[in-house]
Amino acid sequence: MTVRVLLADDQRLVRESLGTMLGLLDGIELVDSAADGEQALALAAKHRPDVVLMDLRMPRLDGIEATRALRDQMPDVAVIALTTYADDESVLGALRAGARGYVLKGAQQDEIIRAIEAVAAGEAIFGPGIARRVLGLVSAPPAPGVPFQGLTSREREILNHVAAGARNAEIARRMSIAPKTVANHISAIFTKLQIADRGEAIILARDAGLVTTRDPELGERMRRLRNHGSPQRYLHTEFGWNARMDAIQAAILRVKLPYIERWNQERRERAATYDQLLTQTGLWSATSDSPLRPLQISPQAHHVFHQYVVRAKRRDELRQFLSDRKIGTEIYYPIPLHLQPCFAYLGYREGDLPVSEQAAKEVLALPMFPELTESEQKWVVECIAEFYS
Repeated sequence: MTVRVLLADDQRLVRESLGTMLGLLDGIELVDSAADGEQALALAAKHRPDVVLMDLRMPRLDGIEATRALRDQMPDVAVIALTTYADDESVLGALRAGARGYVLKGAQQDEIIRAIEAVAAGEAIFGPGIARRVLGLVSAPPAPGVPFQGLTSREREILNHVAAGARNAEIARRMSIAPKTVANHISAIFTKLQIADRGEAIILARDAGLVTTRDPELGERMRRLRNHGSPQRYLHTEFGWNARMDAIQAAILRVKLPYIERWNQERRERAATYDQLLTQTGLWSATSDSPLRPLQISPQAHHVFHQYVVRAKRRDELRQFLSDRKIGTEIYYPIPLHLQPCFAYLGYREGDLPVSEQAAKEVLALPMFPELTESEQKWVVECIAEFYS
């Protein structure tokens, strides 16, 4: 059986030397040679080779993008990445694009022949040095805190510009590369992130908080903006956003949705148990002198009790008392809206909205979740009663 091979490399000397070598081998037929990725795609469509030896760094369309296009358009054509580069990004980029083999240009003749024969037979093969890199990359933990690890550093830089609203010509000018190269990278980004247009890219990039900067002050501001303009919990110094609905979150919610009504009903039952237990302590009433006061719920409301909130005198002391007994509580929210720094332009001062300010000093959310047991609720209430005794 003869293996039909297409060679793609932008260096004429490489094409001639490899072409001569391949032409002398039994069982291998060199059908043609290409000088760039676009020409490689055209010649592959014309000749339908069994194997393409693909240089990764070529003009017009690089080898990784050409490999990806071949995988999509001609999945029966096997690609061997052939390059002088052995860096991690090249290895992963070629594999993700669909390359079945990866050898260096300096490899021995028998190594290249073995790779061609192996991938033609449906196997995957790597040169010895590349195999060690692949094993190292597979076994190494992912780098923490780096968004879109499937993208190369150049692609992440371009995505950052896209997220900022820059068009291709502007991106090309900023990065000192050709607009065609920008377009090729953006096409690769869309494919890797499985998105259809720039709008989705902008949403996804901003959702991930993708900003690159050497300015520490700007970096800190970006971190605030992605979290409601908050440098610390419940303190908002400027307007920000939080519009995440990632695919993984959506997938989890899809599984949870059939159980939501049951869980909500269980929360209502837990709330009714709290009402009963707190009333029995004698600490629970709607009067202003009561240590604990319930929040008023409209008869028309269908409360799901995402939190179970009470108003408590000496709230902060009570919270510490419960914490010492391993009972978690939360305050929603300690700073009323009119006193948040982001609303300072409205001119409100402390004392302008006394009802809101007093509520912010008293509200306390007790433990609440569907699996909460009655014995656990009794323990919470007993500790509250002990604090006020």
